Amino acid sequence: MTPVPNDPPRIPFTYWAQRKDRVFLTLECPNAEHPKVHLTDDGVLTFSANAKSDSTEADHHYELKLELLHPINAKDSQIHVGPRRVTMVIAKTEENAGPHWPRLLRSAQKNPHVKTDFDKWVDEDEEDEADRADAFDMSSLESMSKYREDDFVDPADSDDDEDMPP
Repeated sequence: MTPVPNDPPRIPFTYWAQRKDRVFLTLECPNAEHPKVHLTDDGVLTFSANAKSDSTEADHHYELKLELLHPINAKDSQIHVGPRRVTMVIAKTEENAGPHWPRLLRSAQKNPHVKTDFDKWVDEDEEDEADRADAFDMSSLESMSKYREDDFVDPADSDDDEDMPP
């Protein structure tokens, strides 16, 4: 998939919610192919992918960089890549777990691409009972390391028909 020439990178809409010990992030990027996600312990998330638009046959390149308000535990964070979105559960560090963060990003300036995920949002004082009622199934999530840029297979090494027996 090759992006449209001179097409500036698009920014996926990002939805977030949180619990005392984790942050939920959802990146809307329909039809993403080979997304690359990198999350560091100091709370920097980078995302890139190429995606075909639903309304046209054109390919578009998506990029996103978010600097989270506090450091996180990247090793214990998880990801699920679906056909329409990338969902992450980001583990807060022990030092930053507890009270809800007042905002997602370091910058206090409003980011027009970051919105509250009201489907997952729970008020801090109602969190314990909501977690028991809505037990989130984390078994479908994968390790973040699977989607790091340096872990992808080189397209030049892809399987070709000429390798097939006659």
